[in-house]
Amino acid sequence: MGIHKTTLTPHMESTVSHYHDVDEEWFYILTGSGTLLCAGEGKDAPVAEGVFLGFSTTKRQPHSFRAGMEYLTGTHRDHWIKKALLVNRVRGEETVFDEANGNNARP
Repeated sequence: MGIHKTTLTPHMESTVSHYHDVDEEWFYILTGSGTLLCAGEGKDAPVAEGVFLGFSTTKRQPHSFRAGMEYLTGTHRDHWIKKALLVNRVRGEETVFDEANGNNARP
């Protein structure tokens, strides 16, 4: 299992909207508040301290946050990541790492 603590400054977006095919993911809001962005798959929703959210692999719910908050996120990691989207917000770059091709390729 992997657990991470993340801090978002006010109005910062957590990541590109995404869903999971393999790992289920959960969030627990420690402090602050923000908005759960649902990428057109339902209504965006306010979130605040004490809220727990879970995302199943069976529903493929796109999600990200716009917030000023601190939260924990966790998932099980019983496999190696074969393909990942890497985002560098400072440089404005997005790169796909694809282990099957042994390289980094643009989406």
